[in-house]
Amino acid sequence: MGTASLDVISKELEDAGFYAMLVPYGVGENNHFIEAARAMDLNQKLKYIVGVRPHTISPQYLAMIIKSLNDIQPDRVWINFVAGFIREDEVESGGTMFPEEFERSFKDRKDYMAKYIPIFNDFCKNKQIQTKLCMTGMSEEVFSLVEEHADYNVIAFEPYTRLNGFRDISKPRIMSMCPVIEDDEEYLLYLQSLDNIPQDIMFTTTEDLILKINDLKEKGFNDIMFFTHGKNNSDHDHEKYKLVEFVKQYKALV
Repeated sequence: MGTASLDVISKELEDAGFYAMLVPYGVGENNHFIEAARAMDLNQKLKYIVGVRPHTISPQYLAMIIKSLNDIQPDRVWINFVAGFIREDEVESGGTMFPEEFERSFKDRKDYMAKYIPIFNDFCKNKQIQTKLCMTGMSEEVFSLVEEHADYNVIAFEPYTRLNGFRDISKPRIMSMCPVIEDDEEYLLYLQSLDNIPQDIMFTTTEDLILKINDLKEKGFNDIMFFTHGKNNSDHDHEKYKLVEFVKQYKALV
């Protein structure tokens, strides 16, 4: 998110036409639930989708947090569950809810998430706590969990195109992509020639990105999530600015 505070970014995104932003949650980082509560402007509609790896927080405590945020304004904070990875500092600090052998297996973390989400949902139902659930993942286990327990499935553009799609599910999907927009074709070719480029980066022109998004909409993807890579805050801010300007331009066309 760069160096700007969450309330500044929220206003910038809302004014540009975004309807939500994803913020991470993890041991050693700022608590974005608290930041969202502080940044929440009751005159805005922008939603905060907080990324949660279930091994970092109990389902009951998570539900209590959502209840408190709903008391400020309902339906402004959603959850995005992801099995994710185990960070080294989490292991060193004992900041996970797994025994040591559990921390090495991604399959075990997915299995834990499959047990965790029904507990969270049942607790919310019993306490009449309302929220929307997204789940990030592109495995059959995640698709099944989404069908039964979530509202949205977040998938990534690069594997979607490489694998020529995923199986259909009844729940809507959010397509995440990392576009680097550059309309100078010579400079675009230079960027594409650089070493150590993350696999999920998509180098594109403004026109080509518009075509890609329109194609996704024809295939039923009504929600696009943009994210950026960068070695530092300055890189992130530069790419964020280009994406914000692109969304303004795209919104003007539609």
